Amino acid sequence: MAAASARSTPRISVLIPVRNGGDYVDAAIASMRRQTYRDLEIVVVDDGSSDRTAALLARHAAEDGRIRVLSAAGAGIVDALNQALAEARGDLVARMDADDLSHPDRLARQVAEMDARPDLVLLGAGAVAIDARGRIGAPVTVEADPARLVELLRVENPFLHPTVVMRRLAVEAAGGYRRQFALAEDYDLWTRMALQGVVANIPDALLGLRRHPGQSSRRHRMEQRAVHALARLLAYGRPVDMPSLSALPTPLAAVTAYLSAMGSPGPEFSQNERRDIEKMLRWCVAAGTLSVERRREIAAALRGGSTFLSALSLEWRLRLAR
Repeated sequence: MAAASARSTPRISVLIPVRNGGDYVDAAIASMRRQTYRDLEIVVVDDGSSDRTAALLARHAAEDGRIRVLSAAGAGIVDALNQALAEARGDLVARMDADDLSHPDRLARQVAEMDARPDLVLLGAGAVAIDARGRIGAPVTVEADPARLVELLRVENPFLHPTVVMRRLAVEAAGGYRRQFALAEDYDLWTRMALQGVVANIPDALLGLRRHPGQSSRRHRMEQRAVHALARLLAYGRPVDMPSLSALPTPLAAVTAYLSAMGSPGPEFSQNERRDIEKMLRWCVAAGTLSVERRREIAAALRGGSTFLSALSLEWRLRLAR
Protein backbone atom coordinates (compact mmCIF):
# COMPACT_ATOMS: atom_id res chain seq x y z
CA MET A 1 0.00 0.00 0.00
CA ALA A 2 1.40 3.41 -0.93
CA ALA A 3 2.28 5.73 1.93
CA ALA A 4 -0.57 8.06 2.82
CA SER A 5 -0.01 11.70 3.74
CA ALA A 6 -1.16 12.60 7.24
CA ARG A 7 -3.26 15.68 7.85
CA SER A 8 -1.89 18.05 10.49
CA THR A 9 -5.21 17.99 12.35
CA PRO A 10 -7.04 14.70 11.86
CA ARG A 11 -10.63 14.56 13.09
CA ILE A 12 -10.16 11.47 15.25
CA SER A 13 -7.17 9.99 17.04
CA VAL A 14 -7.15 6.23 17.72
CA LEU A 15 -5.22 5.34 20.88
CA ILE A 16 -3.61 1.87 20.95
CA PRO A 17 -1.25 0.89 23.78
CA VAL A 18 0.70 -2.33 23.26
CA ARG A 19 3.28 -4.43 25.05
CA ASN A 20 4.55 -7.63 23.46
CA GLY A 21 1.60 -7.77 21.10
CA GLY A 22 3.40 -9.50 18.25
CA ASP A 23 0.77 -12.21 17.90
CA TYR A 24 -2.12 -9.83 17.24
CA VAL A 25 -1.04 -6.21 16.70
CA ASP A 26 -0.43 -6.63 12.97
CA ALA A 27 -4.08 -7.56 12.38
CA ALA A 28 -5.32 -4.91 14.81
CA ILE A 29 -3.48 -2.07 13.03
CA ALA A 30 -4.55 -3.40 9.65
CA SER A 31 -8.20 -3.29 10.73
CA MET A 32 -7.79 0.41 11.58
CA ARG A 33 -6.07 1.15 8.30
CA ARG A 34 -9.08 -0.38 6.49
CA GLN A 35 -11.59 1.99 8.09
CA THR A 36 -13.97 3.60 5.61
CA TYR A 37 -13.62 6.80 7.64
CA ARG A 38 -10.26 8.15 6.51
CA ASP A 39 -9.70 11.37 8.48
CA LEU A 40 -7.87 9.73 11.35
CA GLU A 41 -4.52 9.19 12.98
CA ILE A 42 -3.43 6.04 14.79
CA VAL A 43 -1.35 6.78 17.90
CA VAL A 44 0.36 3.59 19.06
CA VAL A 45 2.34 3.51 22.30
CA ASP A 46 4.86 0.67 22.45
CA ASP A 47 5.13 0.17 26.20
CA GLY A 48 8.48 -1.60 26.44
CA SER A 49 7.88 -4.51 24.07
CA SER A 50 10.64 -7.14 23.80
CA ASP A 51 9.13 -9.22 20.98
CA ARG A 52 8.58 -8.37 17.31
CA THR A 53 6.02 -5.66 18.06
CA ALA A 54 8.41 -2.77 17.27
CA ALA A 55 9.25 -4.18 13.83
CA LEU A 56 5.58 -4.70 12.96
CA LEU A 57 4.70 -1.15 14.04
CA ALA A 58 7.62 0.30 12.08
CA ARG A 59 6.42 -1.43 8.91
CA HIS A 60 2.89 -0.09 9.30
CA ALA A 61 4.16 3.43 10.02
CA ALA A 62 6.37 3.34 6.91
CA GLU A 63 3.38 2.32 4.79
CA ASP A 64 0.80 4.70 6.26
CA GLY A 65 1.57 8.26 7.29
CA ARG A 66 -1.45 8.35 9.57
CA ILE A 67 0.34 6.09 12.05
CA ARG A 68 2.51 7.51 14.81
CA VAL A 69 4.48 5.16 17.05
CA LEU A 70 5.52 6.41 20.48
CA SER A 71 7.87 4.68 22.91
CA ALA A 72 7.23 4.23 26.62
CA ALA A 73 9.23 2.71 29.43
CA GLY A 74 6.84 -0.07 30.36
CA ALA A 75 5.13 1.73 33.25
CA GLY A 76 1.75 0.24 32.37
CA ILE A 77 -1.41 0.87 30.40
CA VAL A 78 -2.55 3.97 32.30
CA ASP A 79 0.66 5.88 31.63
CA ALA A 80 0.66 4.64 28.02
CA LEU A 81 -2.92 5.82 27.49
CA ASN A 82 -2.22 9.24 29.00
CA GLN A 83 0.88 9.56 26.81
CA ALA A 84 -1.20 8.77 23.74
CA LEU A 85 -3.93 11.16 24.88
CA ALA A 86 -1.40 13.98 25.31
CA GLU A 87 -0.18 13.42 21.74
CA ALA A 88 -3.66 13.13 20.21
CA ARG A 89 -4.56 15.89 17.74
CA GLY A 90 -8.15 14.98 16.94
CA ASP A 91 -11.10 16.52 18.72
CA LEU A 92 -12.39 12.94 19.03
CA VAL A 93 -10.38 10.07 20.48
CA ALA A 94 -11.12 6.40 19.93
CA ARG A 95 -9.79 3.38 21.79
CA MET A 96 -8.80 -0.03 20.59
CA ASP A 97 -6.66 -2.74 22.15
CA ALA A 98 -3.77 -4.25 20.25
CA ASP A 99 -5.41 -7.67 20.08
CA ASP A 100 -8.85 -6.62 18.82
CA LEU A 101 -10.27 -6.06 15.32
CA SER A 102 -12.39 -3.05 14.34
CA HIS A 103 -15.08 -3.55 11.70
CA PRO A 104 -14.44 -1.39 8.60
CA ASP A 105 -17.37 0.98 9.22
CA ARG A 106 -16.84 1.29 12.98
CA LEU A 107 -15.42 4.82 13.06
CA ALA A 108 -17.71 6.08 10.30
CA ARG A 109 -20.74 5.12 12.33
CA GLN A 110 -19.42 6.44 15.60
CA VAL A 111 -18.25 9.77 14.20
CA ALA A 112 -21.62 10.25 12.49
CA GLU A 113 -23.40 9.60 15.79
CA MET A 114 -21.14 12.02 17.67
CA ASP A 115 -21.76 14.68 15.02
CA ALA A 116 -25.52 14.17 15.17
CA ARG A 117 -25.58 14.43 18.98
CA PRO A 118 -23.36 17.24 20.28
CA ASP A 119 -24.34 16.38 23.87
CA LEU A 120 -22.59 12.99 23.63
CA VAL A 121 -19.21 12.83 25.35
CA LEU A 122 -18.75 9.05 25.29
CA LEU A 123 -20.01 6.52 22.75
CA GLY A 124 -19.31 2.80 22.93
CA ALA A 125 -20.57 -0.09 20.85
CA GLY A 126 -21.35 -3.77 20.98
CA ALA A 127 -18.88 -6.44 19.94
CA VAL A 128 -18.52 -10.06 19.01
CA ALA A 129 -16.09 -12.34 20.82
CA ILE A 130 -13.20 -13.81 18.83
CA ASP A 131 -10.70 -16.36 20.05
CA ALA A 132 -6.91 -16.43 19.76
CA ARG A 133 -7.22 -17.74 16.18
CA GLY A 134 -9.80 -15.16 15.13
CA ARG A 135 -12.77 -17.51 15.15
CA ILE A 136 -16.05 -15.73 15.83
CA GLY A 137 -17.91 -16.57 19.01
CA ALA A 138 -20.85 -15.15 20.92
CA PRO A 139 -22.06 -11.55 20.63
CA VAL A 140 -21.10 -9.20 23.47
CA THR A 141 -24.20 -7.08 23.99
CA VAL A 142 -24.36 -3.63 25.55
CA GLU A 143 -27.09 -1.39 26.97
CA ALA A 144 -28.10 1.34 24.50
CA ASP A 145 -30.43 3.53 26.54
CA PRO A 146 -28.51 6.56 27.95
CA ALA A 147 -30.70 6.87 31.06
CA ARG A 148 -30.26 3.18 31.83
CA LEU A 149 -26.50 3.48 31.26
CA VAL A 150 -26.20 6.15 33.95
CA GLU A 151 -27.98 3.83 36.39
CA LEU A 152 -25.84 0.85 35.38
CA LEU A 153 -22.67 2.84 36.04
CA ARG A 154 -23.55 2.76 39.74
CA VAL A 155 -23.20 -1.03 39.82
CA GLU A 156 -21.07 -2.15 36.86
CA ASN A 157 -19.07 -1.14 33.80
CA PRO A 158 -21.57 -0.95 30.89
CA PHE A 159 -18.99 0.02 28.23
CA LEU A 160 -16.46 -2.04 26.32
CA HIS A 161 -13.30 0.02 26.58
CA PRO A 162 -11.83 -0.93 23.14
CA THR A 163 -15.03 0.26 21.41
CA VAL A 164 -15.36 3.78 22.78
CA VAL A 165 -15.09 7.14 21.05
CA MET A 166 -14.83 10.20 23.32
CA ARG A 167 -14.60 13.96 22.99
CA ARG A 168 -11.00 14.78 23.85
CA LEU A 169 -11.85 17.96 25.75
CA ALA A 170 -14.34 16.07 27.92
CA VAL A 171 -11.73 13.42 28.72
CA GLU A 172 -9.27 16.11 29.70
CA ALA A 173 -11.87 17.95 31.78
CA ALA A 174 -12.60 14.69 33.62
CA GLY A 175 -8.90 14.32 34.47
CA GLY A 176 -7.90 11.54 32.06
CA TYR A 177 -6.94 8.07 33.17
CA ARG A 178 -5.77 7.65 36.78
CA ARG A 179 -2.91 5.34 37.72
CA GLN A 180 -4.55 4.46 41.06
CA PHE A 181 -7.28 2.62 39.12
CA ALA A 182 -5.13 0.46 36.84
CA LEU A 183 -7.14 -2.67 35.88
CA ALA A 184 -10.30 -0.53 36.17
CA GLU A 185 -8.99 2.69 34.62
CA ASP A 186 -11.81 2.72 32.08
CA TYR A 187 -14.65 2.33 34.60
CA ASP A 188 -13.15 5.04 36.81
CA LEU A 189 -13.01 7.39 33.81
CA TRP A 190 -16.59 6.62 32.76
CA THR A 191 -17.96 7.62 36.20
CA ARG A 192 -16.33 11.02 35.71
CA MET A 193 -17.18 11.34 32.01
CA ALA A 194 -20.86 10.88 32.84
CA LEU A 195 -20.66 14.20 34.71
CA GLN A 196 -19.47 15.94 31.53
CA GLY A 197 -22.41 15.05 29.27
CA VAL A 198 -24.42 12.19 27.78
CA VAL A 199 -22.95 8.68 27.50
CA ALA A 200 -24.34 6.09 25.07
CA ASN A 201 -23.72 2.85 23.20
CA ILE A 202 -24.42 1.75 19.63
CA PRO A 203 -25.89 -1.73 20.18
CA ASP A 204 -24.48 -3.20 16.96
CA ALA A 205 -21.25 -5.20 17.05
CA LEU A 206 -18.51 -2.93 15.67
CA LEU A 207 -15.49 -4.75 17.12
CA GLY A 208 -14.05 -8.23 17.34
CA LEU A 209 -13.20 -8.53 21.05
CA ARG A 210 -10.32 -10.93 21.49
CA ARG A 211 -10.46 -13.49 24.30
CA HIS A 212 -7.23 -15.33 25.13
CA PRO A 213 -5.49 -16.69 28.26
CA GLY A 214 -2.75 -14.05 28.36
CA GLN A 215 -5.05 -11.10 29.04
CA SER A 216 -4.35 -9.20 32.27
CA SER A 217 -8.02 -9.19 33.30
CA ARG A 218 -7.91 -13.00 33.42
CA ARG A 219 -4.64 -13.12 35.35
CA HIS A 220 -5.58 -10.45 37.89
CA ARG A 221 -9.28 -11.07 38.48
CA MET A 222 -9.24 -10.48 42.26
CA GLU A 223 -7.29 -7.23 41.92
CA GLN A 224 -9.52 -5.98 39.11
CA ARG A 225 -12.68 -6.58 41.13
CA ALA A 226 -11.18 -4.72 44.08
CA VAL A 227 -10.24 -1.68 41.99
CA HIS A 228 -13.66 -1.62 40.32
CA ALA A 229 -15.16 -1.63 43.82
CA LEU A 230 -12.99 1.29 44.89
CA ALA A 231 -13.96 3.34 41.83
CA ARG A 232 -17.63 2.63 42.46
CA LEU A 233 -17.52 3.53 46.15
CA LEU A 234 -15.59 6.75 45.54
CA ALA A 235 -17.97 7.81 42.77
CA TYR A 236 -21.28 6.83 44.37
CA GLY A 237 -20.67 5.85 47.99
CA ARG A 238 -20.59 7.87 51.17
CA PRO A 239 -17.65 10.29 51.57
CA VAL A 240 -14.47 8.92 53.15
CA ASP A 241 -11.73 11.14 54.57
CA MET A 242 -8.78 9.39 52.96
CA PRO A 243 -5.47 10.74 51.61
CA SER A 244 -5.45 12.44 48.23
CA LEU A 245 -5.36 9.92 45.40
CA SER A 246 -2.38 11.74 43.90
CA ALA A 247 -0.37 10.78 47.00
CA LEU A 248 -1.13 7.06 46.55
CA PRO A 249 1.25 5.39 44.07
CA THR A 250 -0.61 2.17 43.30
CA PRO A 251 -4.13 0.69 43.19
CA LEU A 252 -3.33 -1.47 46.22
CA ALA A 253 -2.25 1.62 48.17
CA ALA A 254 -5.51 3.35 47.22
CA VAL A 255 -7.66 0.35 48.23
CA THR A 256 -5.79 0.02 51.53
CA ALA A 257 -6.13 3.75 52.25
CA TYR A 258 -9.88 3.60 51.67
CA LEU A 259 -10.39 0.65 54.01
CA SER A 260 -8.14 2.24 56.63
CA ALA A 261 -10.07 5.53 56.55
CA MET A 262 -13.66 4.34 56.18
CA GLY A 263 -15.98 3.88 59.13
CA SER A 264 -17.39 0.54 60.22
CA PRO A 265 -19.53 -1.05 57.46
CA GLY A 266 -22.53 -1.75 59.67
CA PRO A 267 -26.05 -2.84 58.75
CA GLU A 268 -26.91 0.59 57.37
CA PHE A 269 -24.59 -0.06 54.43
CA SER A 270 -26.33 -1.44 51.35
CA GLN A 271 -25.66 -4.97 50.22
CA ASN A 272 -23.82 -3.64 47.16
CA GLU A 273 -21.58 -1.48 49.35
CA ARG A 274 -20.81 -4.40 51.60
CA ARG A 275 -19.97 -6.62 48.63
CA ASP A 276 -17.58 -3.95 47.34
CA ILE A 277 -15.92 -3.71 50.74
CA GLU A 278 -15.48 -7.48 50.71
CA LYS A 279 -13.85 -7.39 47.27
CA MET A 280 -11.33 -4.85 48.47
CA LEU A 281 -10.73 -6.73 51.72
CA ARG A 282 -9.92 -9.95 49.89
CA TRP A 283 -7.08 -8.26 48.05
CA CYS A 284 -5.76 -6.55 51.19
CA VAL A 285 -5.91 -9.81 53.16
CA ALA A 286 -3.99 -11.60 50.40
CA ALA A 287 -1.43 -8.77 50.21
CA GLY A 288 -1.19 -8.26 53.98
CA THR A 289 -1.61 -4.48 53.78
CA LEU A 290 -4.05 -3.96 56.68
CA SER A 291 -3.22 -4.26 60.36
CA VAL A 292 -4.61 -7.25 62.24
CA GLU A 293 -6.62 -4.85 64.42
CA ARG A 294 -8.25 -3.21 61.39
CA ARG A 295 -9.02 -6.57 59.79
CA ARG A 296 -10.79 -7.79 62.90
CA GLU A 297 -12.64 -4.50 63.31
CA ILE A 298 -14.04 -4.78 59.80
CA ALA A 299 -14.80 -8.48 60.31
CA ALA A 300 -16.90 -7.65 63.36
CA ALA A 301 -18.74 -4.92 61.44
CA LEU A 302 -19.45 -7.20 58.48
CA ARG A 303 -21.14 -9.65 60.81
CA GLY A 304 -24.18 -7.39 61.12
CA GLY A 305 -26.73 -7.72 58.35
CA SER A 306 -24.88 -9.64 55.64
CA THR A 307 -26.08 -13.18 54.99
CA PHE A 308 -24.46 -14.21 51.72
CA LEU A 309 -21.88 -17.00 51.92
CA SER A 310 -18.98 -14.95 50.57
CA ALA A 311 -19.32 -12.59 53.53
CA LEU A 312 -19.37 -15.41 56.07
CA SER A 313 -16.27 -17.00 54.54
CA LEU A 314 -14.39 -13.72 54.47
CA GLU A 315 -15.44 -12.88 58.05
CA TRP A 316 -13.80 -16.03 59.40
CA ARG A 317 -10.66 -15.44 57.34
CA LEU A 318 -10.42 -11.94 58.81
CA ARG A 319 -11.12 -13.02 62.36
CA LEU A 320 -8.48 -15.77 62.22
CA ALA A 321 -5.89 -13.55 60.53
CA ARG A 322 -2.64 -13.10 62.44
